[in-house]
Amino acid sequence: MRRLIVAALVVAAVAAVLPAALGLYLQHRQEQFLSDLAARGLRIHAAEYDRGWMRSEARVELVGIRDADGDAGGDAQPVRLRLTLELAHGPQVWLRAWPPPLALARGRLRVLDGPRPLPPLVLAARLRMDGELAVDGRVPDVTYSGEAGRLHSVGAEVRLVLPPDGRWRADGVLGTLAATSPDGRRLRLGGLRWRLRSALPGVALPVDRVQLSLDSLQLDGTEERPALELAGLGLRLTAEAGSDTLALGASARVETLALAGAAYAPSRLALEVAGLSPDALRRLGAGLERLDHAALTVSQQGLVTGRLLVAALPELFAGTPAATLRTLRVATPFGEVRTEARLRLAASGEASERAPTARLVPAETLRSLGRRLRGDAKLSAPRALVVAFAARQESERAQRELALRGEPSDVLPPALAADVEAAAEAATAKLVREGWLSADGARLHTELRFDASGMTVNDKPTAKPAWLAGGGHHAAP
Repeated sequence: MRRLIVAALVVAAVAAVLPAALGLYLQHRQEQFLSDLAARGLRIHAAEYDRGWMRSEARVELVGIRDADGDAGGDAQPVRLRLTLELAHGPQVWLRAWPPPLALARGRLRVLDGPRPLPPLVLAARLRMDGELAVDGRVPDVTYSGEAGRLHSVGAEVRLVLPPDGRWRADGVLGTLAATSPDGRRLRLGGLRWRLRSALPGVALPVDRVQLSLDSLQLDGTEERPALELAGLGLRLTAEAGSDTLALGASARVETLALAGAAYAPSRLALEVAGLSPDALRRLGAGLERLDHAALTVSQQGLVTGRLLVAALPELFAGTPAATLRTLRVATPFGEVRTEARLRLAASGEASERAPTARLVPAETLRSLGRRLRGDAKLSAPRALVVAFAARQESERAQRELALRGEPSDVLPPALAADVEAAAEAATAKLVREGWLSADGARLHTELRFDASGMTVNDKPTAKPAWLAGGGHHAAP
């Protein structure tokens, strides 16, 4: 009996102390979370935590900075967020489910001082015994009408999972979105879903899995912009890091894509790139993070970003990376275009190719990579598409000549349009006759090969494109 009484007293003591200890632990987790946010550029304007025995409350106000208009020296407007949470961490929580959670939380996240009132993000969180935190967020249905038009969204939800190892996962869904611009143009979107997973610590990229799917999208057309209809979109991006290399993968599909009434689906893509330098990518990311967005215009940011990217290319491709385009099938009004390729970069051999990236201008960088290009690519397209492409080039040339003579050039005269079509047919037939293209019924095929001596098209030596040519001698076409 004495042992039973002692055991009961111990259980009672633990039951009395544990909820309060959990409240203290939750306060510690909040401080860690706020510290991580501060490290990412957010400022903690206020933070309060009222710790209770079985219930606690947390109130946090965060301040971020956004550029008002993107102009250099523009006034920066603060974006304030207010988070309020009610936490439960007692027996009433532990007995609710199995395995029992350590704590539950409910709250709201609001945007303060926005250009217009926005509904709060409604939060519900669960802390598991192993330390994993799962947060579910739901945005109430929104209906807005104002000078910018009308907006209506339904079923917006997000879920964030923070496991003990820090490798977070996030996914979300937007049921429907309907927007109407002041001129009456409408956008309708349905069934948008996305999923992200963070990369392992130390990897150059912040995430290693991105998935996106969209059930439907319709956008009304105008006189300047054609109508767009899309359905069955799926996108998947992956990244896998080894000891000193990085591999990327991309796959995409679209079941319906209509632009100005012309169909461009179903279409497919599957691409893999291996052998990239993670250190170069990490340094590129650090350079982008150092950009002063408040001091640069949008165009200046784009220019600097392009320069950083070109400067990083030699180091990023310093090894022998390889790319495999397993499939690229794109539907067109003329028929399907099919492409597959296996390309790689040979090891750098020339001193200029091993030079520091700062000494290479963009043109030299591309030519240096072009000299190292090896592999082959196959392309197949409907003959009608090739003829239409050639006709477009001939038509643009004819329009330029008409404009130089001061004659109307928007619409070609019937006789000249017929001549353009005939010239396009003749140019296509000449390419087939000379072997640059091979014919198979209503389709045309070509194969490109890249090696140390240059490039061949259907086994015919030819010069590389100017942006890939690195000087030296190439066989004339």
